[in-house]
Amino acid sequence: MHRLGYFVIHRCLSLSDVQRHGCFHGLGILAAYHMLGGILDTINNLCGAGDEMDKVMCLEGALPFVNVYDKNLARAACEVYIADDEKAVCLKAQKMTNFDMQRDFERYTIDSRL
Repeated sequence: MHRLGYFVIHRCLSLSDVQRHGCFHGLGILAAYHMLGGILDTINNLCGAGDEMDKVMCLEGALPFVNVYDKNLARAACEVYIADDEKAVCLKAQKMTNFDMQRDFERYTIDSRL
């Protein structure tokens, strides 16, 4: 993985709440560009960092974007995951499209109590 990937992952991990979610979502879009360029293992390298929510956000950034161009590529990306829980997260994200309104948008908003 390029040094930029490590830098972005480190930066995302230093954030909290909505900013962290958005950062990992954006990291997923970076992974999508690499995947569309033929580098399939990027999904695991970039979206394998952090906790479960970080991985969800990254995959939700990557796979719906890839689906716009190549649904088969999004399916193939989930094959890199061996653990059942990670594969399930990937398969759920793999079914999304970039303009899908069925996702949980609460993850992207600041708590209304603030």
